[in-house]
Amino acid sequence: SVTTISTPHGGTPLAGFALRHHENNTLMGKLLATFEFSPNKKAYIKDVTMLESGNSFISSLRNKASIPIYSISNYKVNFYNVAMEVTSRFLAAELREYYPNHSELNDGIVPTESAIFGYHLGTIEADHMESACILYSQQTAGCRKLLALLIPHLKWLTWGHLKR
Repeated sequence: SVTTISTPHGGTPLAGFALRHHENNTLMGKLLATFEFSPNKKAYIKDVTMLESGNSFISSLRNKASIPIYSISNYKVNFYNVAMEVTSRFLAAELREYYPNHSELNDGIVPTESAIFGYHLGTIEADHMESACILYSQQTAGCRKLLALLIPHLKWLTWGHLKR
């Protein structure tokens, strides 16, 4: 099986923003290229661009073996990480302007509804960093919420499904 956490199965507007500015050769596109966040340096940008008709990445996935795919989505409203707060507000504005049929809930990088795929295990309140339980986020409530959902799932995958 595969379990994904805060994965942009349906894409992210941040990729569309980068692609738009790159293709239009704007000053912002040049700035993003300076930080190597352009389709020339990050091939996945085109794959995770949101499309109203569906996402190219999700459309290209093949699961011929019918492997169970589980997902955990997340969102955050009150950020203590300034960078995540900024990207979350930016992401919400991009969703409002370019994807009005989508919810503005996000984790600072990925829209919440984009992370829902396969068997959805639940949605937790955590920013993108907290959902990975890395760096400073290991001691946060968001990381604890993720682990409270993830550990029983992993135990079930390891042992529980054998009892069925």
